[in-house]
Amino acid sequence: MDPELRKAAMQGSTARLQELVGSNPKILDSKTPHGNTALHIAATLGHVAFAREALALNSDMLVAKNYDHDTPLHMAARYGKAGRWPSRTLSSTSSVPPSQVGRRRSVRLVLAFILTQLISLRSQ
Repeated sequence: MDPELRKAAMQGSTARLQELVGSNPKILDSKTPHGNTALHIAATLGHVAFAREALALNSDMLVAKNYDHDTPLHMAARYGKAGRWPSRTLSSTSSVPPSQVGRRRSVRLVLAFILTQLISLRSQ
């Protein structure tokens, strides 16, 4: 994967994504050595706007699988969970480190967005 695309996905920078695609329309076809797309990365980190923009530019990424056969939906589901903490603890920060509360909510938003996209594709 292009290092600048990886950086944009990790930062959730939609402006940089648009610049990169403008200069290389095929850049979203690139993958990490593990087979992750920019959408996998954005889903893992909870960058909703980046996920939305990336899918608008390349909807094929929605079902792209990495070498573990994970789609971006799998990644969002895995990292959107509270991990060792039950989901209900997200409403109470007493059991969740403060640094993780916002990130998990963001990842859940990506998960919801990806699920919405899948449902809309299925109903077409």
